[in-house]
Amino acid sequence: MRILATILVVTSAALALLTSGCEGGSDFDVEPYVSAPRIVNVAPASPFVIIAGTPFSYAVAAEGRPQPVLSLSGAPAWLHLAGDYVSGTPSASDAGQSFTFSVVASNGEGPDAVLLLTLDVVAAGNVKWSYATGDVLFSSPAVAPDGTIYVGSADKFVYAFTPAGALSWTYSLGYFTTSSPAVGPDGTVYIGASDAKLHAINPDGSAKWQCPLTGFALSSPSLAANGDVFIGTSTGNFYCVSSAGAINWVYTTGGAIVSTPAIAANGTVCVGSGDKNLYAFDGAGTLLWSYLTGATIKSSPAIAANGDILFGSQDFNLRCLDAAGNLKWSYATGGMVDSSPTIAPDGTIYVGSADKKLHAVNADGTPKWSYLTGDVVWSSVTITTDGTLYFGSNDKHLYALDAAGNLLWKSITGNWVRSSPAIGQDGTIYVGSHDKSFYAFYGANGTLANSPWPKFRANDANTGRR
Repeated sequence: MRILATILVVTSAALALLTSGCEGGSDFDVEPYVSAPRIVNVAPASPFVIIAGTPFSYAVAAEGRPQPVLSLSGAPAWLHLAGDYVSGTPSASDAGQSFTFSVVASNGEGPDAVLLLTLDVVAAGNVKWSYATGDVLFSSPAVAPDGTIYVGSADKFVYAFTPAGALSWTYSLGYFTTSSPAVGPDGTVYIGASDAKLHAINPDGSAKWQCPLTGFALSSPSLAANGDVFIGTSTGNFYCVSSAGAINWVYTTGGAIVSTPAIAANGTVCVGSGDKNLYAFDGAGTLLWSYLTGATIKSSPAIAANGDILFGSQDFNLRCLDAAGNLKWSYATGGMVDSSPTIAPDGTIYVGSADKKLHAVNADGTPKWSYLTGDVVWSSVTITTDGTLYFGSNDKHLYALDAAGNLLWKSITGNWVRSSPAIGQDGTIYVGSHDKSFYAFYGANGTLANSPWPKFRANDANTGRR
């Protein structure tokens, strides 16, 4: 009890001392802490580029005591402050304009802090950057997970670009290519060429291996889940090549293979041939079935969620087969169908034709709508997350349509656009032209749709696999 009493006495005394000091006031008063406002954001890149119709938002971090209040000075009417965020959506009429304004931080305790921002508004479909190669581009680009864009040119080179348009490297194929690259999970880039070889390229642009084939590799490679690579040649040979560059097996069809293989979820590989047949193989090279059409098949198959196989033929028809190779329906266009079909999340199938139209076909094979361009449509549609359709035409334009077939915009290049577009993670649209240039266009409609087959070769990496 005595120890406890002592503690209580000392504690009470200390409390009394502290209390008396507080009551005295003058010995313990502290001047309130104040500081002038400052904006602590890292200086942004200037100018910001915004696509008309796309929301813009930028967070401003300000410090000071008391906490600064933010305001805008000289900002366009479509911009406003919401808390610490400057945000707004420019309209189509703002495209082509540059807006410079200030964000001001004030708290009455010193000079205001000012952050100067410049926003350049561009229209969707404007050229972001372009690169002149030495010859025409049939090749459709692939986009790697790190954003690198790969494309081949008839000038005998494969090109690797950063999303900003800087050339990372070129790789010499030794002869022209119409093939489109595919990117493996380890970053290896695969592409065929008219030097009668399948090329495997390391992500740094150095040669990994070359596999000799018989005939020009006009087809594009598709990549199986186990690393095998499938590709066809001008002599009608269909190859399965291991990830190490060795030929596993080869099957000879009766005509040149320009069609790119499609690989189903169960591993079945389908490819068209100049002998008018669509072929289906298992992974070991056993022929499962073939389906005879009325003309050459250059179109590359697309595989629906239920396993149906969609493909075009030069007999003017788009066909749908079930997984066993039985015809479910046929849709007649007004011209040869060399374009490869793609499939939207709702099951709508899109395919181009030599009748100069893009056709939208319901999943049961009935017509939905068609859109007339100025020339043959060999390019394949790329579908975005908001349903926008990008595709090229031999009338020299890249088109953007909405899902109902209405024109959103079109952008002209210097020649045919046979290449099929790819989309970067920021919505940029990449495509080649017969004017020998590779283009990046501003896009405002999202990235690649989550559907069974939203673009040529199925995905950003062009693996040709569900």
